[in-house]
Amino acid sequence: MKSCIDRIPWRCRVSWLESLGSLLGGVVGYTLAVFLAGWWTVRRSGDVRMITFLSLAAQLAALVGICCALRGRTPRGRLAAKLGLRRLRCRDFRVAGCGFVLLLFGTTLVTNFWQLLLERWKIAYEAEQEVLLFALDLPGPQLMIFAVLVVLVVPCSEELFFRRMVYGLLRPAGGWCALLLTALLFSAVHFFLLGLPGLFLMGVVFQLGYLRTRNLAVPVMMHSLVNLMAVLGVLFRRWCEITF
Repeated sequence: MKSCIDRIPWRCRVSWLESLGSLLGGVVGYTLAVFLAGWWTVRRSGDVRMITFLSLAAQLAALVGICCALRGRTPRGRLAAKLGLRRLRCRDFRVAGCGFVLLLFGTTLVTNFWQLLLERWKIAYEAEQEVLLFALDLPGPQLMIFAVLVVLVVPCSEELFFRRMVYGLLRPAGGWCALLLTALLFSAVHFFLLGLPGLFLMGVVFQLGYLRTRNLAVPVMMHSLVNLMAVLGVLFRRWCEITF
């Protein structure tokens, strides 16, 4: 485990200035897209809940912003190396599968324990994330678009942002320090109190998967599988409401 934590996962180094620039590119792209989507939605339809749906699409803008910021000073054919991407191997699938199974049981366990603590301390919390509650009310075609965004776009943008860029900036502070701080930031930005420990565990497992395989596609796969389970849960609830 020590060698895994101490390992630098990317094959082509990204300078501190490039990392900061790519982070800013992602944040600016996401913020601008959310602002424009929110302004257009409220002005045209008055449905404020759709801002959440459109903000998911804005993660695509963040993804493009990061890649464009890195691309500016990257030699041809070296962008994947800087992002920490490589061709998938059998070992990558094994690590992603094991990580997903661990999260499937681990997040449930820590979330149930955390829920008991919140109730004991009489702290109010939301039982589900707002984005999933909004998805329950979406029409069929929009729900399908929502599913594609959550399962494909969101894992790519978040894993690139946290696992590669944020971790890369924090890495000089030490492997464990960077891993734990990145996972903490990842859990905090979801603004979901009940899911805080589960999201933190996800951040740790996703980062370890990246460090173990040196392939950013591995945490993206795990993240996609976790989000797919959430989307399937929404579809199942929709089916139950329609059937019963």
